[in-house]
Amino acid sequence: MFVNDRIPSNQRDRFIRLRLPFIVPGTQLYLPDLLMDLREHFVGERSSPGEKLSPSAQHLFLMAVEQRIGRFDNAQALAQKINYSAMTIGRAMDELEVAGLARIARSGKTKALIFGTENEPVQWRTLWERALPLLRSPARRAFPLYECPSHLTAPARLGGISALARYSMLSDPKIETWVVGSEWYRGNAVAFEGAEAPGPDWGNESLEIWSYDPGLSGTSESSWIRGEYATRGGIVDRLSLYLALRGSNDERVEQALEKMIGDITW
Repeated sequence: MFVNDRIPSNQRDRFIRLRLPFIVPGTQLYLPDLLMDLREHFVGERSSPGEKLSPSAQHLFLMAVEQRIGRFDNAQALAQKINYSAMTIGRAMDELEVAGLARIARSGKTKALIFGTENEPVQWRTLWERALPLLRSPARRAFPLYECPSHLTAPARLGGISALARYSMLSDPKIETWVVGSEWYRGNAVAFEGAEAPGPDWGNESLEIWSYDPGLSGTSESSWIRGEYATRGGIVDRLSLYLALRGSNDERVEQALEKMIGDITW
């Protein structure tokens, strides 16, 4: 009988194939001689301090910082608002607690995610700077388009250097960059087959796919840019944009990014 707090999936599969009994207390049980089959109740592995946050945890964190939300009370309601499952939200909350970026207060079966302490308001800039080593670029891929299909432009937000030019004194690039989330793109990818250009020299605009929905910002800048492009969704938030563009080889871009962050009223 093998008993351990955790069994890797490949080792678990080997045990089952060889009919070797094992127990992981509270989550897994396999006792073939007693006709007791495997039952799994995965609680989700917490990330270790220092690991990069998952896209869902990063999305949740940036939404809190961007909109100055000091507390998320209900995972179910939050899941409906930002289109994640309640289980994913629960794991994201756990990640942020393990990373030391927030704390969890439990009441029965529900839990709240709280930024800051009971006696001190959240220092948002300090929190942002502490989180930076754990945050990754949301950009997954980009490709040139002849033109974004008109019936699919509603969720697209201005991104890339195009967005940075709106947040700074940089000149507008010749080709605009528009951003959509990966989940939305997977459901609409077929519609882009005829719109994708063979190379950047052929495209009239660029589409960038992010690991999470770029629409987490509720700022006035987003409303303003939506007025210019009435059929599109606004502009990406400054924090995600910083993560997507940091590390650029262009010194002007790096300076514009630092100024954009410095101009935020924290």
